[in-house]
Amino acid sequence: MFLALGFAGATVAAGCGSRTGAFEDAGDLGGSGGGSAAGSSSGGSSSGGPSGSSSGTLTTPCRTGLPAADSVVFEREADYLAYFREEAVENDPALCGLGTTLSTCAYDPRTPRTSPADVHHSGPLNEFVGPDGDAYDWVYLADAEEWIVGDLNYAPNTYSLILAYLTCVANEGQ
Repeated sequence: MFLALGFAGATVAAGCGSRTGAFEDAGDLGGSGGGSAAGSSSGGSSSGGPSGSSSGTLTTPCRTGLPAADSVVFEREADYLAYFREEAVENDPALCGLGTTLSTCAYDPRTPRTSPADVHHSGPLNEFVGPDGDAYDWVYLADAEEWIVGDLNYAPNTYSLILAYLTCVANEGQ
């Protein structure tokens, strides 16, 4: 699903590393996401496709513990919670409440913020700072039964798409 949004005709390796193919907006590939885009072997950046697309290789950083760079979709709520609870146990045990192990940690980033200083819980547009210090946003798609998470540092396109979607939904009818 997200490959169609971010990469046109790209082949993606599982996990981190290099991806090759035609990219929709190569200008954004080397930005804050930590990746870098290299031109095609012919030396040109145009693939002959629609304006704004180019061929090349995108290199993404490896992160231990995080699902593969393209695995921003959690099909089970338990997996979504386990990921962020594991981050809390490792990086900020105070977020777990009384439990300090993965099985007893009660951290849930979907919980609404109680104050502006409560950055580790969701704001009005489901944005929060994770226990690892990264900026995240999330959306639940009930029809697909999927929790989709955008990490501003490692999946900036997904983060932007989620934010745009939630902004649209929040402003609907105004």
